[in-house]
Amino acid sequence: MESFFTSFDGAKIFYRYSEEIESKKVFVIVHGLLEHSGRYTDVMKRISSWGFSVFIPDLRGHGNSEGPRIDVESFQHYLLDLKTLYDMLFTCGYREFYLLGHSMGGLIVVRFIQEYQEFIKQTKTVILSSPFLGWKDVSFLRLNLIKILSLIAPSLYLTDVVNPDYLSRSKEIASKYRNDPLIHNKVTIRLIVEIDKNMKILREKLNELFPPLLLLVSGKDYLVDTESAIDIFKKINSPLKKQHIFPESYHEIFNEEDDIKETAYKIIRGWIEEVR
Repeated sequence: MESFFTSFDGAKIFYRYSEEIESKKVFVIVHGLLEHSGRYTDVMKRISSWGFSVFIPDLRGHGNSEGPRIDVESFQHYLLDLKTLYDMLFTCGYREFYLLGHSMGGLIVVRFIQEYQEFIKQTKTVILSSPFLGWKDVSFLRLNLIKILSLIAPSLYLTDVVNPDYLSRSKEIASKYRNDPLIHNKVTIRLIVEIDKNMKILREKLNELFPPLLLLVSGKDYLVDTESAIDIFKKINSPLKKQHIFPESYHEIFNEEDDIKETAYKIIRGWIEEVR
């Protein structure tokens, strides 16, 4: 099913959902940079089969949501959009939240919990899939140049920022990504600066309380820095933590071969039982 909710500033945020009427448990999935909720329909079906409602919004400026394409005035807007969705679901009667963030979605959900500590009690766990918590092969000089340019032309786009062949070992996944009309393989330098700024804020707030945390990372991730994710995982202030590395996986664990996907689902389901 599909719908929209109105966010804090009037922006219409699109979301896909599968609702389990009798359950007060809800999975909220936050997708990564450039993509959209439609790439997670298989994940939604699997988690729904476990008795959860599942809600997956398109980030503002992504997919079917309103906003300039792959741009954001402030990273805080992503957090406020997620807060609006949380408030809506709480009003609808949901009381157990399970929060999964992939890639940049991982950065968003960690920053969300850091900024909105009041949601810790309702959030039974945070699950991070190949989280974008550190730059991969981006030099300090290049980042500084981008920051300078952002002062002059913040809406300037960098194009071809993701090589689809690095998402998964599946050629079919790469082909679908290239031909997906809702994917715009570009990003404004303003958004890059906002991402970098929030990576730094995240590290400054690692002492904030955090729900039980499951980290899933890829052994062959050519898009985000796995070592940064593991380092942050070790330092984050959570009462219960577990990590799993998929040695042969590329960036998108849920789009890998069946043995990797099935292992990931098995780990997540076992983790849910543990934290409950």
